[in-house]
Amino acid sequence: DDLSTGIIVCSVSCLCIATLAVSARFYTRTTIVRAVASEDWFALAALLLAIGSTAGTIWQARTGNGRHMWTLTPQDFMSNMKASWMTTLFYQLSLACCKISILLLYIRVLTYDYIRRLAYVLLAIVIIYNGLGFISTMTLCVPLQAFWDPSVHGNCHANLDYMWAVIGFHIGTDFLIFLLPIPVVLRMTLPASNKIMLLLIFALGFLVCLVSVLRAVWIQESMRSTDITWDNVSVTNWTSVEQCTSIVCACLIVIKPLVAKLWRRIRSSARSSGPGGAHEFSPSSESSSNGGRPPTIGTR
Repeated sequence: DDLSTGIIVCSVSCLCIATLAVSARFYTRTTIVRAVASEDWFALAALLLAIGSTAGTIWQARTGNGRHMWTLTPQDFMSNMKASWMTTLFYQLSLACCKISILLLYIRVLTYDYIRRLAYVLLAIVIIYNGLGFISTMTLCVPLQAFWDPSVHGNCHANLDYMWAVIGFHIGTDFLIFLLPIPVVLRMTLPASNKIMLLLIFALGFLVCLVSVLRAVWIQESMRSTDITWDNVSVTNWTSVEQCTSIVCACLIVIKPLVAKLWRRIRSSARSSGPGGAHEFSPSSESSSNGGRPPTIGTR
């Protein structure tokens, strides 16, 4: 039995979707809005780190994930553990960059002062916690080689309490981050359809929370396993999905002008092909009407 091909297909597919989302984001920023901001670069960093995480996932699949443990050679096991450490490092950093990107966007476009202060607090928590997490991952074992090489004696601090603390932090901060703009949108004086659309865009962020919870459930299941490389397949796949949905949700609100432009073009084409004669499409006024500044949401 070998499920490694499915792992690779899932991880690469998720990476392709995330790449499309970030590409659409930069197209929107450079061509329509004409203003690239710091949060966009963090979204790009999240994608680049996701590439590293995907490479680690493929390496894991090539060295044992998706196969029964008793079919692995000692060298396979060592390589698999090394790939697992690499995947974890890039995965954590990618999620951190997603959170930072979203919070920087909030600080830029949400004009309610108390919301921005809360965003700053969350930003500080995310940076500090993930900085400590990076140090912890880099020192899982001292020397680090002891994490994947049983012949190397070292001190390792990996434990279940730490793992669940990390999972809980990611789910908790995701929930707070995606909840933050909801009160602002509810107070806005917009047509009902526009308000509902904005709420749906922000609410889609809770999909990340759901995926994170599902991943945690599968982690709990895999911890009972004595055949970890076989039973860890679902965890690996949900990790890829979580990383992908985090990047996509970080880009959704930014690519709204692109979606609106494409929608107007489709409607324009439909009208021009109808009995009313030709109708010329005019580009979105969002490209230059804001003077190169990203739009804001809400009022002080």
